[in-house]
Amino acid sequence: MPLRRTDEVDVWSEREGPTDHAQRVVWRFLRQVGDTSWAAPSVPILELSRQPYNEVRAAVLDVPGEGNVQIWYRHYYTNDDVDVIDVTQLMP
Repeated sequence: MPLRRTDEVDVWSEREGPTDHAQRVVWRFLRQVGDTSWAAPSVPILELSRQPYNEVRAAVLDVPGEGNVQIWYRHYYTNDDVDVIDVTQLMP
């Protein structure tokens, strides 16, 4: 499953200045999404999805000692592309 657009990860990095560890957690998760779009701990957001064309999913990723990072992404069924919609740091 190709990760087509990941520029929102860079936007998050510039906006919030996450630690290297938090960035590694996000990229590790995105590699999983590249293999399986429904990678845990993501959940579908039906209100934002356009079935049967695409699905929007969100995941809260634990960054030990730093809180959580929330990521939203869209999986397009027609070509299996995945676009990152947004990333934000959630404070502990």
